[in-house]
Amino acid sequence: MELIYKTDNGKLIQGDNVEIMENIKNDELDSCISDFPYDLKFMGKKWDNTGDFYEWCKKRAIQLYRIIKPGGYVCIFGHPKTNHRMKCAFEDVGFQIVEEIDYIYGTGFPKNQDIGKLFDKRKGGSLIADEIMKYLKKYREFKGVSISQLDKDVFNGTTKYSRWYEERNDGRLPSEEDWFKLKEYLNFDNTYDELIKQAEREKISEYKQHRSDDGSWATDKKGSMYKSGTKTIEVTLPSSELSKKWNGWKTSGLKPAHEPITIFQKPLEKNYCYNIEKHNCGAMNIDACRIPTSQEDKDIINAKASKNPTTNYSDSETKIYGAYAEDKSMPANEIGRFPANIILDSFIGEILDSQSGISKSTGGKGDKSKGALGDSVYGKYKNEELSANAGGLGDTGGASRYFLKINDEDFVPFLYCPKATKKEKGEGNTHVTVKPKQLIKWLIKLVTPKDGKTIDITAGSGTHGLSCEELNRDEEYNLKWINIELLNTEKEPYCDIAKSRIEKVV
Repeated sequence: MELIYKTDNGKLIQGDNVEIMENIKNDELDSCISDFPYDLKFMGKKWDNTGDFYEWCKKRAIQLYRIIKPGGYVCIFGHPKTNHRMKCAFEDVGFQIVEEIDYIYGTGFPKNQDIGKLFDKRKGGSLIADEIMKYLKKYREFKGVSISQLDKDVFNGTTKYSRWYEERNDGRLPSEEDWFKLKEYLNFDNTYDELIKQAEREKISEYKQHRSDDGSWATDKKGSMYKSGTKTIEVTLPSSELSKKWNGWKTSGLKPAHEPITIFQKPLEKNYCYNIEKHNCGAMNIDACRIPTSQEDKDIINAKASKNPTTNYSDSETKIYGAYAEDKSMPANEIGRFPANIILDSFIGEILDSQSGISKSTGGKGDKSKGALGDSVYGKYKNEELSANAGGLGDTGGASRYFLKINDEDFVPFLYCPKATKKEKGEGNTHVTVKPKQLIKWLIKLVTPKDGKTIDITAGSGTHGLSCEELNRDEEYNLKWINIELLNTEKEPYCDIAKSRIEKVV
């Protein structure tokens, strides 16, 4: 454990997050917002390979349950393939799932393989992948090297061999380039050399892909972040009969376009009011997270607002009492719409609006719109006139106006994690899963009191700490924060990157 950086409000600590949390007092923190590993062995990163994701999450959930106040919240980013294990771990230690937010974006990149090309690669579909897997394993064991050592020696420390060519083989054979790397390393014979060589395919066109700073590739990107390298991709026609039959089919999986954010709550002590008065936490700050509306929409809503907006009636003859008995309009909420459990990036917002079209809010025109409340109104208030907003409030726009949009000024998508611009990440930030500040600030404001204490136990390049400092500086918050990050190596200097980013705003 090492203290990397400290401000008047928070501290950045390098080390094992379980061990560090053991030194934090019980019921000390109001919230935790963290982007956990997804346990997908993403880009061969060791931090995304926990071994047993449920147990990994449970160890951290146990400590978080102890240090979070009653009623406090924990917001964890997850992946659709693995977040069910994380949810089970948190529920098993006592947390309750109170919400799940979908962060939806348009810049994910599909990672499927082409079935037709796989068949051509096997000279028309030879079903010998398992045979070759055993063949490779035999020569590896004869050489006396482990799988991880082979990955390190031949594939620069990635999990390419262990994931695809021996342990988790899904029917794919090594590429010709990889095959001869393995042959040189393991010194096996020529038995399968010809099989590995790809079948001839007729080339019909080609296109360029550009390499970004984080090692990912994208098509037709010409910004400064995509100038680390270029490669040419050939478009070819299927060659073998099986390849022609299965042309257009891919390995399983769709284009990634969302990340679930699960919101857990430590159970309240007694009830909301008792818990909030005693622990100063437990509620969600909805007003701080409302979706902004235009002045035009506010004017339209105010002009066409409902009369007598209530369904809570007295026992009097009229069934309407107090302020609601007045001929009074319900004004538009000046600070915006109630936040939804879907968050869009600006790209998806534009797509949604293009598909929904620009619409005008509409509503009922029948009995329920008569006399403001239709048959629910009695006595002197009952009438046959349509309410002021029959047919809707009349505000206009695309469907995206109902949702929060993460809209960065100079938005540039990354191949794998299109959530923050290069400008926002900062010079030299090599972390590959940086979340946008706007989203992290929104989550902090939703679940953390303005003078609360919040933690990120997988801090990465420090977006959580940076967001806390900016909220303190710009929005009159008085947050105290803790960031914990394990890695600060030469290749992955995430603590140093976080320190550099936070220093710039303090």
